[in-house]
Amino acid sequence: MKILKYLFLLLLLSLVALTVFVATQKGIFSVERSKVINSPKATVYNYLNDFRNYEDFESWSVEDSSIKMTFPNKTVGNGASFYWTSSEGNGNAITLKTKDGESIQQKMKYDGTEADVNWTFKDTLAGKTKVTWKASGTMSFLFKIYTALNGGSDKVIGTIYEKSLANIDKNLDYETKTYSIKVNGLVKKIETPYIRQTFTSEIGKISKNARIVIPKLITFSKNNGLSTNGKPFIIYHTYDTTTGLAKISICLPTIREILTTSGSDISVEN
Repeated sequence: MKILKYLFLLLLLSLVALTVFVATQKGIFSVERSKVINSPKATVYNYLNDFRNYEDFESWSVEDSSIKMTFPNKTVGNGASFYWTSSEGNGNAITLKTKDGESIQQKMKYDGTEADVNWTFKDTLAGKTKVTWKASGTMSFLFKIYTALNGGSDKVIGTIYEKSLANIDKNLDYETKTYSIKVNGLVKKIETPYIRQTFTSEIGKISKNARIVIPKLITFSKNNGLSTNGKPFIIYHTYDTTTGLAKISICLPTIREILTTSGSDISVEN
């Protein structure tokens, strides 16, 4: 019995020592991670500027099935927000300020932990984008304990950011490359000519895919000296509610016709 008492006393003293240690540590943190994403800057910016995409790439959301995200009507741009609940706590985030194609500033709160979050986007070679994700703020007492036991805030939060950035790259790469390529060349019609990208999409992700592809079409038109002639539109070739798939073309009307090279992922119609 004395041994058990001593063990209990030792455990209690260790707990008190840990509590005192954590309580005396600074509750502020600053974490930054960067990654080159294999997609154009406009595509990456538009993807991250919409909170509805966060459930698809945030590693803590992907790995925790208990998380439930709630989205209000506004999820894009200044004033956009979303909320989440889980078995481990609740939180919310709001977009405070955006600079089109360049940066996004957000505020995040999670069970007493608060952070100022900043995304920046830089063009790199071959149409890729360097994304830098930085957060600084204050930790709740429980989060201080958790980080103290798991290698510190930079390791804990940094690991989340690294996994999430990898998910962003993977998701965008998948969305822009898993489609059927069709090049018809130049076809003369009375209607306005347009450039398009054709692929098969999950019906529930058509709007999300449009937000990814349209900036790519706009970039293509600018790089080839094309002036647009109206708003983008979508052509539905097939729409199968049984499989949940649709074959679509996301289109951008242009002033004049052009020819695309064989194998191009963007084709031309008129």
